[in-house]
Amino acid sequence: MNELNHWHPVLKSAALRQKPIGIELCGQEIVLFRTQSGKVGALKDRCPHRRMRLSLGWVEAEQLVCPFHGWRYGCDGQGHSPSTPRLKPCAEQFETAERYGWIWLKAAKSETSLPDLDFPDYHLACSLEHRIQAPLELVIDIFAEMEHAPTSHTFFGYGRSQVADVEPRFDFSDPTTIKLLSIVPQRSLPWIFEKMFGIRGGDRFFNHLTMHFSPMYHTYEIYWEQQKTGQLRQERLLSVFFFNPINSDETQCMSLHYLSKPQWGMPVFHLLQKHVLKYVLDHEVKRDKWVLENIADKQVDLQQLCLGRFDRILIEYRKRLQRIYRGQGAVSSATQSEPSKITQALYQLASSSNFPKDRSI
Repeated sequence: MNELNHWHPVLKSAALRQKPIGIELCGQEIVLFRTQSGKVGALKDRCPHRRMRLSLGWVEAEQLVCPFHGWRYGCDGQGHSPSTPRLKPCAEQFETAERYGWIWLKAAKSETSLPDLDFPDYHLACSLEHRIQAPLELVIDIFAEMEHAPTSHTFFGYGRSQVADVEPRFDFSDPTTIKLLSIVPQRSLPWIFEKMFGIRGGDRFFNHLTMHFSPMYHTYEIYWEQQKTGQLRQERLLSVFFFNPINSDETQCMSLHYLSKPQWGMPVFHLLQKHVLKYVLDHEVKRDKWVLENIADKQVDLQQLCLGRFDRILIEYRKRLQRIYRGQGAVSSATQSEPSKITQALYQLASSSNFPKDRSI
């Protein structure tokens, strides 16, 4: 599958120890294992001999042992049969990397690069993982638009009474990414969050979303501006979400969350900040998960839907998803519908060729 040509973060590095772990990605069952020297291998979870799941085996030295007949395989997929040494069995192998606390994999010999997630002005606060019973497109949909924030979310974004005044600002000028800027009034927050992060209800909430397609991930650069003075709040948040299609019905979200580097000491306070932020972000993603898993019809095409002005991004990103991530060229008519004249007029009102120049990240 073309999707496997891109790097995917599939497991936290700390989770892979002596025992092999079976995963599913893009409909393929894959076994991950760590050798005695610490190297990570990834093979198709089928022994070429009799199709036994290799993830039920064990590691000896630098090889993964099949539990059925004891055939062995190295990280390169090259195998050995104890009963028939002249055979040269070979298991399908995937390329792996360990970075940012995760194990990544992609198809062997594909030429895509790992994304750069080193942000010098930030420090890593937490990482999260969520498995959602919904297709990839529906998961990306909810992470791409802001209209659902007042009703589906608790902490970030604006209140329900302000939805008619929010103007999403799209930038489709780059054929490899999509950008969206949302500037909204921050809803009221619990006092502990306000005290800990120096944010107040009524502040201007800036959310810069960039959608990437090789691999499929979003970056959100978030900051706040004081309502009265226009000065920026000190705290800034940067979140990175990767979307892995487990199969046609499930999606894995792997996310990293960064805070701006502290300007002063008190390590205990900053540790508490991280715990609070992790709770808040986990709560917000689980709210999205609940919505997605309760959608009545999980078809991914947009036909027969009454799309609004927030939804232009759903059509536009599908084009790049097909062309870049899936390598399938243009979006088929079964996946994309032509918007009505009313919807097109709403798109025109909501779109902008460039982001405003009042703030830069």
